[in-house]
Amino acid sequence: MKLNLKFAVLLAGLMVFPVIAEEHKTAARPSTPPDKEKVSYALGMNLAIQRKRTDADVDINAFTQGLQDTLDGKPTQLRESELPEILNQARTDRLDEKGSAHKEKVAYALGMRMAGQLKRVTADVDSKIIIQGMKDMLEGKPTKIKESEVEPLFEQAKAYGALKQSEKNKADGEAFLAKNAKADGIKTLPDGLQYRIVHEGTGEKPTTNDLIIVKYRGNFVDGKEFDRSEHFLTKSDGGIKGWQDALQQMRVGSKWVIFIPSELGFGHEGEPGHDIGPDAALIYELEVVSIPKEGDPLIGTGSLGHGLDGEYTARNSGK
Repeated sequence: MKLNLKFAVLLAGLMVFPVIAEEHKTAARPSTPPDKEKVSYALGMNLAIQRKRTDADVDINAFTQGLQDTLDGKPTQLRESELPEILNQARTDRLDEKGSAHKEKVAYALGMRMAGQLKRVTADVDSKIIIQGMKDMLEGKPTKIKESEVEPLFEQAKAYGALKQSEKNKADGEAFLAKNAKADGIKTLPDGLQYRIVHEGTGEKPTTNDLIIVKYRGNFVDGKEFDRSEHFLTKSDGGIKGWQDALQQMRVGSKWVIFIPSELGFGHEGEPGHDIGPDAALIYELEVVSIPKEGDPLIGTGSLGHGLDGEYTARNSGK
């Protein structure tokens, strides 16, 4: 399958602002907000720069419509759940061979994705000004700011956005956990991890450094799901501290719901790959499926995810 390099490069380039906003740990942290109009216009300019650089065949009108609909909270033409498949397919398609309707769909999805990234990092931007900056740049009109000003504006916006996101996540998490601690069936460990036992298993209990296959679903405190796996290979002492605390006390067959303070989760850095922002409290439904033994052919290897990044899904499920 041939990769559509122009589209792939464009897709990566359009994520410049969100990526910058996530790399907050090395930035200065200003107490005053950046100029919303300048940041929005600079973002539009950057979109146009990436479009010109790659010469990707993207319908600008459809892109801006997807961007504006999402940022303005209007009904969108596509569901958010459709975006990964549409954009992943576009990485390998030749858009000029798919017809105008398909090109518009891909461009609209790209606009939605960009807007979603901006909302996730709490960027305070104006959709109309973004579009104006992009159009001025694409049409060769004089721009309101210089190209050399774009990156410094992003740096300022990213630092302030990270600060605001961290403050909100921390406040929301602390409020949720304080209320949750009083709910029926909730137990709290000395380090602050809260848990509720859904089902107590009767199998063996993992020891330190054991490999474990688990089933899990991760939610934010507002109930939104950010990750799940039916069969995932990890270690009893691998991954985030909240997982370690729970897994080392769960027998095979057990199912718990664990409520993880940010300091036992991904902390101030967050986990951009799963849209987890800084200082976010997390909720996991966690079930211990089995403790595979050495030599088990279903044991994978790797170093990502909660422990080993050992997916044990469709290709293995029938074995």
